[in-house]
Amino acid sequence: MQGHVADTEVIAVSAPRTVTIVGRAAGATDVINGRYDLASVCHGRPAYVHSRGDLCIRYLKEEHRWIIACLGQDNGCVAFAEAGHFQHPGHIELEWMLWEAGRGMFCADPGMRALVAPTVVRMAGRRAEAENARINGSYTLAGIMEGRPAYVQPGTHHLIRYSSRTDRWLLDTDGLVEPSLASRLYYWIFRGDLNAAGERCAAFSEASGSEHPGSSDLDWFVWESRRGNFLLDQGVCCTTAPPSLQVSGRAGWRENEFINGEYALAGTYLGRVYYQKPGTHIVIRFWPPRSCWLIDGLGLQPSDACSAFADCLADSESPADVCSSWLVYEATRGSHLADPCVAVSPSGDDGSAQMDEQMLCSSMC
Repeated sequence: MQGHVADTEVIAVSAPRTVTIVGRAAGATDVINGRYDLASVCHGRPAYVHSRGDLCIRYLKEEHRWIIACLGQDNGCVAFAEAGHFQHPGHIELEWMLWEAGRGMFCADPGMRALVAPTVVRMAGRRAEAENARINGSYTLAGIMEGRPAYVQPGTHHLIRYSSRTDRWLLDTDGLVEPSLASRLYYWIFRGDLNAAGERCAAFSEASGSEHPGSSDLDWFVWESRRGNFLLDQGVCCTTAPPSLQVSGRAGWRENEFINGEYALAGTYLGRVYYQKPGTHIVIRFWPPRSCWLIDGLGLQPSDACSAFADCLADSESPADVCSSWLVYEATRGSHLADPCVAVSPSGDDGSAQMDEQMLCSSMC
């Protein structure tokens, strides 16, 4: 006899896939910094496990708190925050209390915050010969400034941060260098605002309510000295897409098996990044009218002609983020057919670096 059976372990929750802890200063408990991935449900709310697999963030119903504890530990915790009305722990408003062994008590750490933001974003699409082409590259989550995540490009002074004064994301190529008195005086003379030096940047985007800058839907304006102004560069985007992808699973005896292989991020096209197989014209590109990713053996072209495609959500940032099987063209059938063996996934080193809160500790607020 067939029928539906109640399963009390199944639950639907509205929660982000990852939560990131930032801002805990170096010390005995700075290991709690990092990315936590959605793993299960505890007391009706989402539970997250650190990427290392040793810590978790979960809800403690008896005390109505979010706690950070060792995985598998039933009693005790290393940190907690009063849950209030928040249904998941990734809210920057939560105030965390950390266990201080030397004082034998929990103490507030105003610098530590939990947030929903990618650990790495990438600026892409600025032409190499253009002014301020140096904005291209990977930026790593380093802390919080003005209530939003801030990102730095390792090995440089480049900083992407939020400005509450203008409600913009600013990319400052000297963002980790304190402005000199002369610089601040210059801004005061010509703009009448001594604080305007803090708004200087090489590029900016209107935030428009975005929680982080890693969205291809944001338009970026880049400074051009010859025009003495910021100009919209429709080729520039800030994205969470990985630097390289691996396409696998198409059987060697089947048509269009050439789609298998390594692809590198090559630029932007039609509002999204695109990937190209080195030494070939084969690309993976976004097609806005249908909201899908295409694998095209003929390169970049303004059409939906392709060797393979997969549907995705309208805000998809990467071909690794699709919501259907990949369909591959077969001439004998005259159509694209689903091939569940085909997969597209990030490959190699994603270019991220360890988060370094100390780089921003003097300017975070």
